[in-house]
Amino acid sequence: MKTAHLTIIATFCSFIGISFSGASAEELSMGGPVQTIHYQFSQMAASGNDVYVTYQENIGNGVGASVFFRKSWDSGSNFNGIIKLSSGTNAANPLVAASGNDVYVTWMENWGGRGISYAMFERSSDGGNTFSAPIRISNGDGDANPRQIIANGSNVYILIDYALHGNTMARFSFLASHDNGATFGNSITLLEDTRGLAYISTSEDGNTVYAFGEGSGKCPIGTMKCNYDIFLKKSTDSGLSFGEPDIIRTTNAQIFFPQIASPDTSVYLVWEERISGNSKLFFVKSNNLGTTFSKPIVINQQTGESSFPHMAANGKNVFLVWDYSNESVISSERRHHDIMIDSPVSGFFFTKSSDGGNSFSDPINLSNAVGTSYLSNIAASGNDVFVSWGSKFGDKENVFIRKSMDGGTSFDDTIKLTDEKQDYFQKQMVSSGRNVYVAIDTAFPGDDLFLTTSHDFGNTFGNLVNLNHEGLLHLGPPSKVPAVQVYPENSHADDLYNAILLAAVGVPIAIGVSIGMLLFTRKRK
Repeated sequence: MKTAHLTIIATFCSFIGISFSGASAEELSMGGPVQTIHYQFSQMAASGNDVYVTYQENIGNGVGASVFFRKSWDSGSNFNGIIKLSSGTNAANPLVAASGNDVYVTWMENWGGRGISYAMFERSSDGGNTFSAPIRISNGDGDANPRQIIANGSNVYILIDYALHGNTMARFSFLASHDNGATFGNSITLLEDTRGLAYISTSEDGNTVYAFGEGSGKCPIGTMKCNYDIFLKKSTDSGLSFGEPDIIRTTNAQIFFPQIASPDTSVYLVWEERISGNSKLFFVKSNNLGTTFSKPIVINQQTGESSFPHMAANGKNVFLVWDYSNESVISSERRHHDIMIDSPVSGFFFTKSSDGGNSFSDPINLSNAVGTSYLSNIAASGNDVFVSWGSKFGDKENVFIRKSMDGGTSFDDTIKLTDEKQDYFQKQMVSSGRNVYVAIDTAFPGDDLFLTTSHDFGNTFGNLVNLNHEGLLHLGPPSKVPAVQVYPENSHADDLYNAILLAAVGVPIAIGVSIGMLLFTRKRK
């Protein structure tokens, strides 16, 4: 059960922590016309040798979308035919979860259509080979967008975000099924009329459900500043009811990219918060099923931008990675003091705790050997820890991975997962037993989605398997696919400054809701 729980953590570690409702196509604007990415990866789940993937196809310049499901029965080497989940071309944000042979999918329907959008649900009891008829699981309170789906035994938990008051305020509602998705109980409101956000996690047995997030109360829409409560709610009856929220911290700033992990009897929380112009990462722990919590501590001490925290946990082991850049600090020094200082630092940092979050190791930069890196990801199972990320290396965007076999004490050399034929962006990583899966998007026009798999605990990886074309399973003839390249830890790229723009812009993330950053924009429908 522990490995399955960690898979769930990895599945949701790339959700965006901003309270937008609705869904969007991935868009790229470099000052000219908006360019919509054609195919957009959404989510991946693994159970045994089965791997399940959902994605969407954006039509035209983002005027509509369709959502799809694919299954691999042999640990990602090959895939069954593509299954279209949506009934039309106004669907988005397909999510998937699995437990044993039970597979569940949910998505938004009627996005950009007439009337409000709603959340749909299907289930499969034969490992994703066939699905039941779709059912609507949202009410008519507002535009409904499924944010999370978790499967644990016979329990299925779904979090839905409803857009209210002109898409400025939101309501987060929770649904639970205890019969493998055959029926769902009444909707439970976790956050009401808020600018905040919420995410859910479960204990390993699935009976305790946690809701972690930030609420703004009923702060008026026109108010620029609100007081925000970072909270945790807990259900001890498998989601039938939730207790009153425990307030972890009160702040006057919205938080970003909240993460929650709940192995054994512990609950770990991490989030990004902007303080005095710098992004700080806060960490909180509970070692008694969320009954009491420690005071928040700051994980990163560097001056600059620490963002996109991702977390994996295994018992008392907690692993954290985040993206860091001090380019804004250097730019400010040059602008105000006209001085030359050291070259900018950009990459992702790693730290670990072996005592349940009581103390953490000194952060280390895992990516500085291969260019300017961003959007890291992490997964863990037992003593195996895997970190993957995107990087600007030379004139191409590539995807890399490193592994640790000793609980994050040391890491092997960096492995480059992609070739030089086009630009690639890391989307999600999941580990399950001996297998490690990395899902990869491509740059505009975004006609391809790929998966690469290791069957030997991350030591070697196979070809890039195409996900969104039934007739094209591998990138080019297999004999011509470049072998995986290993870059020694001491090799350095010369393109740091060339990649600063990309590092600042960020690569759009399409897990859950796709939200652009800076040059990447989100287009409301």
